Amino acid sequence: HCYTVAKIDMGEVIAESNEACGTTDASVTQTVSLDPFRMNMMSLNIDPFDTNVESVFSDLNLLLVKNDDSDYFVPDYNVNQIDGVDASEGYKVFLNGAGAQSMSVDGLPSMDMSLTLDPFRMNLLPYSPQDCMPTDAVFAGYEESLLIVKNDDSDYYVPAYNVMTLSEMCPGEGYGVFLNGADGFEFTYPMGGFSRNMSASMEEYKVATRTDNVTITGESHLFIIESIEGAQLGDQLRAYDHNDKLVGSINIVHEHLIGSHVIDLVVHKEVDLGAYGGPVVDGCSNSLITLKLYNAIEDTEYNVSTDSSGSCSDSDIDELS
Repeated sequence: HCYTVAKIDMGEVIAESNEACGTTDASVTQTVSLDPFRMNMMSLNIDPFDTNVESVFSDLNLLLVKNDDSDYFVPDYNVNQIDGVDASEGYKVFLNGAGAQSMSVDGLPSMDMSLTLDPFRMNLLPYSPQDCMPTDAVFAGYEESLLIVKNDDSDYYVPAYNVMTLSEMCPGEGYGVFLNGADGFEFTYPMGGFSRNMSASMEEYKVATRTDNVTITGESHLFIIESIEGAQLGDQLRAYDHNDKLVGSINIVHEHLIGSHVIDLVVHKEVDLGAYGGPVVDGCSNSLITLKLYNAIEDTEYNVSTDSSGSCSDSDIDELS
């Protein structure tokens, strides 16, 4: 903290001291938990005392770290393209081993609440505030500029379609943000004081529709389907890749049948880290998607035809009809 002392007469500075600076003992420790067998999106909301990437991630048995500029840190291959770690960047992290891990970093709380978001790319947005906030409160006023926001649990916020399975944003997490249009902008986090405002109906929707028959890889693609003919309550819409591998599924609920909510089908994408001696986490790999409707009563799948074909390509959202 730096300051000067000034003498002011009738609004005019007539004398001013030299600048003096001092520090406070306000250091904090941030702990971030990470999962195995998936691409974790994470961030820091502190400015580390030691920004060296080896130091920041020293607690982890680590395969790789990368940012949204495609810079990599791969310790086993002696690759280090990341100059320093800071709170203005989000990162993707993949662990070695089969267990969850956590990392702790010492630093000062970050005061930078403004970040630049660029068009035509998936921005890795760090979470700068010190407390969790509802997603729609975080992006209030920016809705028309957003296409999608997503996390590594394959939860989404798509304001144009009223999709908000990503209901809350929290410290330690990183978020993929793709803009709507050709212009970037300066995004500023709101000040705190928001209570969690996700409606009970949205909570119930999320619980009712999400399934556990597909592995979450941390990389995903969203299909928006506004209506489906022939579906019944309790059916399940499933997505298969070109090898007939199940890569996504969603339970059909009342909101889908009456058209009050789009069918937000998440397809989980393959993560192939073989180039760095890592595993291949099974999922969809840049292939066309086949949709099938599973009828639980008949224990039968029916093919679903669409006017347009979708694929789990490098884009992150498709609208099917």
